[in-house]
Amino acid sequence: MKSITLTIEITDEEFEALDRIRQEGEAEFRDQEYSWDEYKESNKESIERSPEVWTEERFLRRNFYGFRKEVSTLYGKDLVDLVDDAWHLTYEITDLGRKFFEA
Repeated sequence: MKSITLTIEITDEEFEALDRIRQEGEAEFRDQEYSWDEYKESNKESIERSPEVWTEERFLRRNFYGFRKEVSTLYGKDLVDLVDDAWHLTYEITDLGRKFFEA
């Protein structure tokens, strides 16, 4: 029998993102190609017509609270994986990722 021990280090921000994915079931990114500033610039007319709807807070909710970089890093460490049949870019926690929450 062979065994290995793996050590995976994640930042506090990555852990926060992983915990949110665990709690919410998935992390969806509807506008992953933009930062809020880029989105605001390219959608000026819509935002000006309905500023109460098109807020930075809504943008962040639509893009998993701004955890784009952290989720990408978690994906590289096999702690989250892509949801194949999702309409938007969506990640779910892996079995390895769940091990961070075992007592």
